[in-house]
Amino acid sequence: MERSSKVKLFEQLRREYEFGLGTIRSVARKFGVHHRLVQEAAAQALPPEGKRPQRARPRLAPLIQFKCPTCGETIWGALAYCPKCGEPLNRKCPGCGGTWRYIYTDDYEFCPSYGTRVKPATASG
Repeated sequence: MERSSKVKLFEQLRREYEFGLGTIRSVARKFGVHHRLVQEAAAQALPPEGKRPQRARPRLAPLIQFKCPTCGETIWGALAYCPKCGEPLNRKCPGCGGTWRYIYTDDYEFCPSYGTRVKPATASG
């Protein structure tokens, strides 16, 4: 309900209650509103302001810093290519075609989605 129409309704409720010689419940029935609204209208001339919910502030993830695998340039953020040498900074799984950031490829020996080996097996011994 808009503010102006609610102000008019408060005025009608207040006048009917004060000069119409009706009870709170009878005025509420006549206008089809709750009896507490008639009580509010009788107590104060203007309806209370509506509460506006406070939005939560979005949380930004910290910038990631890592080195380019080719030239060693320090890179900040989510760039797709190295600004110095042009090396792509996303790695692709040969099995499923999924991609992930270069920064994580040192940790991954297998594709997290498909299970294909993305790193050559290291010789133990």
